[in-house]
Amino acid sequence: MIGHKQLLMLSKIIEITNSQHFIERQSIVTRSVKMTLSTFEMDFQIVDNWTEQVFYECHLYAENLGHTIDHRMHQTGVGYKQFNLYEDHPSLWHHQTSTYYLLYGFVNDLSALIGDLYLVHEKVCGNWVDFHHLIFGLEKRLNNGLETGIELPHTFSTPYLEIFRKHNVKYTPKNIREGSGHYQALIIGNDAITTDELNLGQPYIVAEKFTAIIE
Repeated sequence: MIGHKQLLMLSKIIEITNSQHFIERQSIVTRSVKMTLSTFEMDFQIVDNWTEQVFYECHLYAENLGHTIDHRMHQTGVGYKQFNLYEDHPSLWHHQTSTYYLLYGFVNDLSALIGDLYLVHEKVCGNWVDFHHLIFGLEKRLNNGLETGIELPHTFSTPYLEIFRKHNVKYTPKNIREGSGHYQALIIGNDAITTDELNLGQPYIVAEKFTAIIE
């Protein structure tokens, strides 16, 4: 029962921080951040920007971490303050099912290939997945007879493979990496700066379970 109440409290924090009243005149003040290899805790207040009146004392707890940038969480406040929880988001794709493709063939214009891949990459994931990590070694190995490949999250597969076909790159699926666990992403953003579709450095946490307490 307590766990259910804590989940409802997290929903309440999301509701509060996305309300127009909060956006216009309130912020969060981070009091402390603690992290272990598998857990994350954050204590913060919801306060009035002008009077500094404290409306809520809040505690956020995450279990079975997949990713977090703990020092960024200290920077929440006026800039990053809107909480949103996602079950399907580009920040989660490292934890979801993907396919490794072997690539081969000769490309007449490697720069055009890389450019087209970059444009579709930005469109699909908004910079949440590192492009250079994804295509590492591709440009140097593809036209030199060396084995190369690429691991694509399933959301990437269709647009990426379309670009490969456009540039006459042949591909063969080699193996599938199954997703690990049921992860969610909690992003602390600010719609006035950017939506959560784009990664401009918003603090965020990936974990299998989130709960919260409001006092």
